Amino acid sequence: MAARWAQVGELLVYVASDDIEGDLKRAGELGGKVLVPATEIPNTGAFGIFQDPAGNRLGLFKRTGFVTR
Repeated sequence: MAARWAQVGELLVYVASDDIEGDLKRAGELGGKVLVPATEIPNTGAFGIFQDPAGNRLGLFKRTGFVTR
């Protein structure tokens, strides 16, 4: 079964990050919890997901490659 980072009816917003690992570390320092560490998406970029102290889940995304068709 695929991992589920959001339940049906919930919204998972991704924001751009130049330093996913650093931003996830900072989120943890501020009371958040890392749910998905920085993870590479081949030929596309990377992402990570954290939960803030209020329980909101947020995704971070960094583009490292461009897909052309």
